[in-house]
Amino acid sequence: MSDADKAYAAAERRIEEAKREGDDSLSFDQEETHALDHLPPSIAELTELRDLDLNNTQVSDIAPLAALTRLTTLSLENMQASDIAPLAALTRLIMLSLNNTQARDLRPLRRLTRLVTDPGPIGLTFTNCTAAQQDPEIARIAKIEDNKTRARILFDYLEDWQPPRNTGPTPAPDPLFPVAEQEGRLEVTASCPTAEEQEDALKRAMHRSLPALLERLAQMAGNQFPRLADLARHLVPMLQDEFEALDMAMIHLALNELRAAERAGAEEGMPFPGPLAALLSSVCDAGGGLTVDHPTVTLLMERARKARDNPDPEQDTAAQDALSHQIIAGQQAMGDRLRALESAIVENPSAQAREAQKAVNRNVLWRIAVISSSMTMVVDAVTGKVLGDLLGQPVVDFVLANLPTLQNAALTYGAPFAEWFLSALSKVPEFAALIVNVPDRPDRRQ
Repeated sequence: MSDADKAYAAAERRIEEAKREGDDSLSFDQEETHALDHLPPSIAELTELRDLDLNNTQVSDIAPLAALTRLTTLSLENMQASDIAPLAALTRLIMLSLNNTQARDLRPLRRLTRLVTDPGPIGLTFTNCTAAQQDPEIARIAKIEDNKTRARILFDYLEDWQPPRNTGPTPAPDPLFPVAEQEGRLEVTASCPTAEEQEDALKRAMHRSLPALLERLAQMAGNQFPRLADLARHLVPMLQDEFEALDMAMIHLALNELRAAERAGAEEGMPFPGPLAALLSSVCDAGGGLTVDHPTVTLLMERARKARDNPDPEQDTAAQDALSHQIIAGQQAMGDRLRALESAIVENPSAQAREAQKAVNRNVLWRIAVISSSMTMVVDAVTGKVLGDLLGQPVVDFVLANLPTLQNAALTYGAPFAEWFLSALSKVPEFAALIVNVPDRPDRRQ
């Protein structure tokens, strides 16, 4: 059963539970339903529903919501839906969040007059939705603080508004290794244990036992097998956090290096003695028990298996490595976890490490482009330069210093992605002067 199928089954259970309990509130912003890609028709049976949260799901068709006309609060943040016409029927809404959605045409919202006359604590929000990315005025309006004023000015503006032409879809970020802005730097999000894993007593036991096993392994390897000792010591700090804060993907990649040493059974031609080999095997088993079935780890392993049958061309690998090295060197612009991940990748370019590299590099490029789009809209609507306000100045400097490297890496994801990336950057005068045309070449990825 796929993740989407599991999420759909979980959504059906939650709907049935809400019907049984007579709940007027329902949230799908849960680990078990984040992969939900379409709404069960039974959601229309929740006629008393007032509050619905679809944040962070993969739902693209919200037509079933047209039958939930009693809704007063609806949250669709970080969703794939681009057509919001069904929302026009939800005239009781006093709170609606469209932040970071694919919504392109906001005109159906004009019927939702309570968002102007009687907005709730949040009112109508649409920061960084596709419409705001494509229209500087909508981006400016999205930043108005007063709920009534923001909705009223938007509705007035939409009276004569026409959708922009020839605007291709904004690519979605890679689900592996999301990248966000943290205190002016780009940082990769930790792949923490899921709610189910946090209740797994065996995984917690593995977490408790691994540091001591690794210390013994490093001590036993000693000076005779220095690489093995270093690999063991390198993994220990990753396990020092509380279980809930562990970065399972980073731990998995580090364990892969130990597994490679286990398969080799030797270092510099010298075989591992029996007790050392047995201890190494125990460490790998315990580590595997800790990270097995984590969603990020599972997806990474699946991609690596597919990639072995379709290896990347050398020019793509070189472009990816060049960007990874610049990220590692970009201490001011890139977060510590991101740089550590990139270091682990280039030091151990296994199939899984390569797939991690492609995902995290794509998300770095995606995040830079998305912020640049929002940022330029503020620049167009206001007269001053506000680059550092939305994209930290160290990141701006990083882009200016490494634009050819960024462009070459963008091309490895196919011409459509590269064109979208460079189009977003070209709207920033500081970046536009350095951009060259995207060369003709076959698409590698979409």
